[in-house]
Amino acid sequence: MRIKFVVAVFLLAVFSIDSKASRECVIMDDESEDFISEIIYNVKKALKYNQDITVYILGDQTLNAGATQGGDVVINAGAILRCDNVYEFIAIVAHEVGHIAGMHIATFLANQKDFARAGLLTTLIGVTASIVSGSVEPLLAGVMGGQSIGTGMALSKLRQSEAIADTKAAQAVKQLQWPAFEGFVSIHKKLAANSMGIYNVYLSTHPQPQDRIDKYLKFLNEEKGAKIPDKVSNLMAEYQRRFETVKHKIRVLTLPAEDALNIYSHPKNSYEKYAKAIALYRNHKYESSIALLNELTNQSEGITAQAYYAEIKAMSLINMKKRGEAAEVCRAALKNNRSMKTRRDLGIIYAHAVVEGSLKSHVENAIRVLKRIKIAKREDPFVVEKLGELYSMKNMRDEASLCAAEVALLTNDKKAAVIHAKKALKSNNKAIKRKAEDIILSVEPKKESPPY
Repeated sequence: MRIKFVVAVFLLAVFSIDSKASRECVIMDDESEDFISEIIYNVKKALKYNQDITVYILGDQTLNAGATQGGDVVINAGAILRCDNVYEFIAIVAHEVGHIAGMHIATFLANQKDFARAGLLTTLIGVTASIVSGSVEPLLAGVMGGQSIGTGMALSKLRQSEAIADTKAAQAVKQLQWPAFEGFVSIHKKLAANSMGIYNVYLSTHPQPQDRIDKYLKFLNEEKGAKIPDKVSNLMAEYQRRFETVKHKIRVLTLPAEDALNIYSHPKNSYEKYAKAIALYRNHKYESSIALLNELTNQSEGITAQAYYAEIKAMSLINMKKRGEAAEVCRAALKNNRSMKTRRDLGIIYAHAVVEGSLKSHVENAIRVLKRIKIAKREDPFVVEKLGELYSMKNMRDEASLCAAEVALLTNDKKAAVIHAKKALKSNNKAIKRKAEDIILSVEPKKESPPY
């Protein structure tokens, strides 16, 4: 688990970043991201949409989510925490995939000039359209005077996009035979309650709440009596279990450490025990955290779950200066679980333990693990940096220089990128030389010779 601050832009209309958005905490957690990504994969497959979609989880506590033109789905922690079951959560996720599959953001931006001609330019600059909640407050400041015609055009377009995304979400769930429409109805009732019954057809970015509820009630009635395949029932049971795990995990990660420990002081089930273990770790009570995780491991929660338990155990051991034990915990978990989904964070923690403890007996294995992760996470400078440190421990200077050049390039330090790449150019390895040349050319492209 890693938490870092990034700018996450997830506006349906014009992308503007205010100071609050730039401070938004993004929760980087493989277990949570992989669960949401699996739902996204199934929904987009049902919609016959083949492009990659990346998921980000924001620490924001409001019930909201969004989609970007670039194919990202952004989920607020509040959207996860406010859902009572996985079906409500599927409704939120499927709606966002519906936006991306429908190319709504790109279409809206393509029509931006038309809206501006109608007097909407300043409105567009201020728009921050809420994807799920349908809040109109950010729009009101721009809805003035001669802008009313353009505003009407833009809002009408937004409402159409929302209605289409609703329909696509429903179509996908129906195609998948997921019995989720009760969740669709209940989450939209929550959203309607949040609006306190206030709805202005001329100023809203979303369709009438009751119309959306009625649409899903129709699908729900059609679903009644339909036989659910055993395969689907089993999948939904698994999704509910994983949703509960993620929900408790996100709650712990978004609360102050002491508050989280107080909430989970007397855990009743495996989800709450897992959450308490994380809370204990965050409160620097590492031995207690490890003891609880060992208890969960002995209860045979499954290989995948045990891999995530191993992450926290290893991190606890690292903080206790027991790097050798941490490395062994990671190596055992990596050996038992070949899935890249559970190897990413676990592999990074493993590499960190090896570097911190100067564990030369683990270096070659850690390099193999991290090289695979690097392929899967091309734009993660932390992974490349750790790989470079492992190469240095093996005295593989050319490989280490190339990693340093890649890190510098990823962090936009072009001068350092060229310096390190030129060191790597001295290598006898053709692949290293070629990559070093590519980095130098990306920073200092060759100038064309003038014609004679």
